[in-house]
Amino acid sequence: MSCPGLESVLHTLSQHGLFNGDRYCWLLFGLDRLEDNRLLLQGLNFTVSTNAVLVQPIGARNYAVLDVSGRWAMDTWELSLVQVGSWSILAGLEVWDKRNAYQRRINLGGIRLKGVDLMNTIEAFQYTVAVGEAE
Repeated sequence: MSCPGLESVLHTLSQHGLFNGDRYCWLLFGLDRLEDNRLLLQGLNFTVSTNAVLVQPIGARNYAVLDVSGRWAMDTWELSLVQVGSWSILAGLEVWDKRNAYQRRINLGGIRLKGVDLMNTIEAFQYTVAVGEAE
């Protein structure tokens, strides 16, 4: 992701919603530092339906394989990068998390749910899911 002009290409793809849904699958070769990747991707339109994998170099011949998505957290969209495996010349691709994308992304941490209880009285109630609680 260090190619000249890449930021404008990513921004255009994001504006057209091409990162989301099953229409396209993306394999992004990342920068050396995770934080640099996060800064580059943070403002883009990634959602829970994003079908993208980021491959980040770790040394000369090893790579971390990260699931890329977006999630609603604390009243804003947040980029989510979760390592799901690794790749090396010796071992090949090793996937640690065998769940599908939606199963991995189901954690509702930080989302406030509101509803109405019609069984007893008509009162609004609020339920907040703590981070890591719903998996």
